Amino acid sequence: MAFGVFLDIDWDSLFQPYVGNVEMMWSVFKDKLLEGIHRYIPNTLPFSVWKKRKMEKTTYIQIRSVIKKVLYGNNILEVGILRF
Repeated sequence: MAFGVFLDIDWDSLFQPYVGNVEMMWSVFKDKLLEGIHRYIPNTLPFSVWKKRKMEKTTYIQIRSVIKKVLYGNNILEVGILRF
């Protein structure tokens, strides 16, 4: 079921018990909307988390590159200093 289908409900019957009470109508609407958001919209990671993961991966690739150079015939003195 998609988010749009989830919210395709009979709002009149849902709000009927709260006629005249706008605060309760808003509360019911908000609860239904948040339920759909939590159920159908995926969570994302904060920017700092995925940026850190990208940096860790880049560092790992750089280290592997140096190791390959050393293992496949280059003299360790030719490899130089690992730069980040």
